[in-house]
Amino acid sequence: MGNYLHFFISIFALITISTSDKLPKEFEAKVIGVKDGDTIEVLYNNEPIIIRLEHIDCPEKKEAYWKRAKQFTSDFCFGKKVKVISKGKFDRYRRLIAEIKYNDKILNKELVANGYAIHFKKYSTDASYDSLESIAKQKNIGIWSQKSSINYLEQEKKKTKCKKEVFICNSTASKTYHYTKECGGLKHCKDSIRTICKEKAEKKFGRVLCGFEKN
Repeated sequence: MGNYLHFFISIFALITISTSDKLPKEFEAKVIGVKDGDTIEVLYNNEPIIIRLEHIDCPEKKEAYWKRAKQFTSDFCFGKKVKVISKGKFDRYRRLIAEIKYNDKILNKELVANGYAIHFKKYSTDASYDSLESIAKQKNIGIWSQKSSINYLEQEKKKTKCKKEVFICNSTASKTYHYTKECGGLKHCKDSIRTICKEKAEKKFGRVLCGFEKN
């Protein structure tokens, strides 16, 4: 029974990916879910699609302004028909990277302008987001308010500290991390191999040390 279930799940995943890959660069869809400030779910042609907002990064769960960022996104678009604008790219979690437009306003930019997101410079070079972030800082709003900005920046610094880096297969199916890139457990990785902090690998992604390296 388990093998049959796995087979049908695999087929469903392939169908979903195949359909998503044929998405137009711009389309209208209804927002049916808000996971956090920068991640929403839309329904397009009766197919649910997870969207990661392009150019920006909102506070994560338990960080300052996470709830407000999520609420802002919900107030802006939940239950509404929006325009999804993308370059057809997906991240490693199969989330479509896109901007969301409603009533001639771009949600991504509104989040930055109101201090609920930062310009994600690691993945974006759009100068307009830089300008919006600078203005939000000058206004001391949202995460840039005097007290909140200090807390937020401290959290960002903590993220950059890494006591030990490990290697992981950049696949959601992988459940382990490795101390060396030559580890036998990485030989069958069909995706890219990247470095990541050991703490993040364990706490955020639930990875455990590869069995080849436990002895």
